[in-house]
Amino acid sequence: MPDPIDPAERKAAMTQLEQYVAVSMQGERIDEAELMRRLQTFNAIVKPSLPGSDLEMVARRLAERLPIDMDLGSVITSRDHEPWLRTRKQAIDWGRWLAYKTMLIKQCRPPAVIDKIDELTDEILDLAGDPTLPGSWKRRGLVLGDNRHRCASMRHSSDATRPN
Repeated sequence: MPDPIDPAERKAAMTQLEQYVAVSMQGERIDEAELMRRLQTFNAIVKPSLPGSDLEMVARRLAERLPIDMDLGSVITSRDHEPWLRTRKQAIDWGRWLAYKTMLIKQCRPPAVIDKIDELTDEILDLAGDPTLPGSWKRRGLVLGDNRHRCASMRHSSDATRPN
């Protein structure tokens, strides 16, 4: 089926959206969710209205040049939690995480967001407990995020459990 939006109109609408959002920020740091909300708001007034895939492309272009941030969220821990990752982090071969990080960089993800994902997944891994300790322990938790967070958490945990 042919694309209902003329390519020249699409390009003009994407450029216009990019300008509207950039001006609306005026030096303000916003997170990815707010960036998408603003794109959707302005998309309602731009003609032609663009599909989600185009909005994601505009978001990536904006994220390359504007201060886009990511919130770390909040954590509730038990009193008996013993942090372990900070003391072992240098000794872990982070090959899987670095491969994923490289992919995110090639996708033009904002460096600040990639760094926050790294920080967040370190915290999740630390809270899960040291996988090299013998025996078992109970951990419960809920991590909300998009696929990038889940993929990063899996790579961090698989790197931490891999023998060096």
